[in-house]
Amino acid sequence: VSQSRYCTAGIVEQLLIGKEIKVASTVFTTTAVANSTSLPTASKWDYTSTTSPITDVKTGISAVQKEIGRRPNVGVMGQAVWDKLQDHAQIVERVKYTQLGFLSSDLVAKAMGLDALLIGSSVYVSTNEGITSEATAYIWGKNFLVSYANPRPMLKGVSHGYQFVKNGQNVRVKEWEDKDLDGVKIEGSLYYDTKIVSSLAGYLIVDAVS
Repeated sequence: VSQSRYCTAGIVEQLLIGKEIKVASTVFTTTAVANSTSLPTASKWDYTSTTSPITDVKTGISAVQKEIGRRPNVGVMGQAVWDKLQDHAQIVERVKYTQLGFLSSDLVAKAMGLDALLIGSSVYVSTNEGITSEATAYIWGKNFLVSYANPRPMLKGVSHGYQFVKNGQNVRVKEWEDKDLDGVKIEGSLYYDTKIVSSLAGYLIVDAVS
């Protein structure tokens, strides 16, 4: 692999990680939803024998449906939540007779009354640049979002949020020779904006796990 291709791949990855951080910070906040709940320690999904994630999610589904007249269709969580949720006693009990020995996000989504679960597993370097001992963290944290995502985006159609992209473009990369530096410069750009267009279409469960 050429040095140029290696650098290009690194630039693209950084841009996409930055985009994911922006999306997560936009939707995983109580200001992005009309209704939310913060689970106390005893109700967090780590405690598999005494808590009820399905009931918690269905409470969110009901709250959104009452607000917009449409049933939420998507659940969004980070890897830290999924790691606990897939081993939760209530989830295992609900799906154990459907597909022996294998638990998928599709099965859990159906058990919760949702069409799909989106699981963010990306990590980022959480320490400041220049720190010798680097630390990483999951981008999507420990919250769980119940959301209505309009399957047919339209100007007057209700949806929790949209991502606006310039002319349908993804990452653009330019490369040119810099004679002053006796080398090559590579520049990447990504034009987008993430907007919450209807806070009524979302419900956030804050700190679903410890």
